[in-house]
Amino acid sequence: MPVAAFVALLGGLLVLAYFAEVLFARTRIPAVVILIFSGVLIGPLLSLFPGGDFTRVAPYFGAVALIVILFEGGLELDLDESARGLLQAALLAGASFFVVGGTLALFAHGLLDLPWSSAIALGSVLGVPSSAVVLPIASTLGLRTEVRTVVVLEAAIADVLGILGAGIAIEAGGGASVPLLVLRRTFLGFTVGALVALVVGLVWSRLLRGLRSKASQHGEVLTFGVVLVLDGVVHAVGGASAIGVVAFGLVLANEPVIMARLLRRPLSPEDEVLFGELRTGVHRFTSQLTFLIRTFFFVFLGVVIRWTGITWFSAFVAALFVLVVILGRRAVVVLLDRTRVIDMKNREAAALSALYPRGLVTAVLAFGAVEAGLPGSDSFPLYAFAVLIATNLLMVLDLRRLEPPDASRSTGAG
Repeated sequence: MPVAAFVALLGGLLVLAYFAEVLFARTRIPAVVILIFSGVLIGPLLSLFPGGDFTRVAPYFGAVALIVILFEGGLELDLDESARGLLQAALLAGASFFVVGGTLALFAHGLLDLPWSSAIALGSVLGVPSSAVVLPIASTLGLRTEVRTVVVLEAAIADVLGILGAGIAIEAGGGASVPLLVLRRTFLGFTVGALVALVVGLVWSRLLRGLRSKASQHGEVLTFGVVLVLDGVVHAVGGASAIGVVAFGLVLANEPVIMARLLRRPLSPEDEVLFGELRTGVHRFTSQLTFLIRTFFFVFLGVVIRWTGITWFSAFVAALFVLVVILGRRAVVVLLDRTRVIDMKNREAAALSALYPRGLVTAVLAFGAVEAGLPGSDSFPLYAFAVLIATNLLMVLDLRRLEPPDASRSTGAG
């Protein structure tokens, strides 16, 4: 493809992504569906884009994408609200992950004849909902503040669980001890990641305010650079880099509260103003970066799908995986509702049951398993593609049933 045509194609995809977001706001059809099918169109169908080239860079692109998603998730968290809803969110995220991911792993081992390490990796890949899809939708469902807080926290925790689960499975496939891996990546990893993020976050927020007072115009870009360095440092010292990135975002978004509550040093009025400007700028920059990365990654996912891997058996397995995702999610929500672990109204419970769509984390982890060379992982992107598309479309149907009869007309969804 000529360079000029390639550049024009990228520009067209960004324009398409914008209008896909507009369509999402009106119909709740996630942009991911449109972007992936656009990739299928320009890739396998029209052969305008070479999928093999992207496959080679997908692991690196995917690693950056995960960091951006986790950082944005941390920025979304309010410390006081998080403290109140953390236990409920952790129970919802943990139960969903182990029920859905564990069942998927059992089927992957039994039906696909995958070794346990690969089966658990596939269960982790497909076992977590997408925060990038769930959070925008949750804000439109009319949930009470405490329930929406649980949804926001669950989305952040679920991303981390999926990354940790896939990472443990990949290392276990290389012969590492599973109990030691679980200990290192959970308890030790969480502790190291959170402590490093707390220290770096408070120091960087202070330095960033100093740069802003000197009229620096690139504080947001510098902050993202620090996020990338932090991810590498936490990983190098044996911490959970996913926790470190989320915690770093949490610290940057809540520095005044942390300084006042933990260190007994409230910010000055001048620093409070600078903090507000910095938080707004970093959040806006990260949102735009997420939009850019999500656009290209989902389009390229459609480009690289190997259609030769689709058989009647793989279609049956994919349909079974989708059924497990939906029923497993509903079973967990019903259990937590009836035991009053989470106080939900009937409509809120139905809404939470429908928040099962898979997204960017699923796609990135699927390619990561392929790059790691796990046995049988060549089929992971195909199953990720199928489950991702199906869960996003079925979620729209589930949420439509929660709307009043005239709601679709008022939103233009009819």
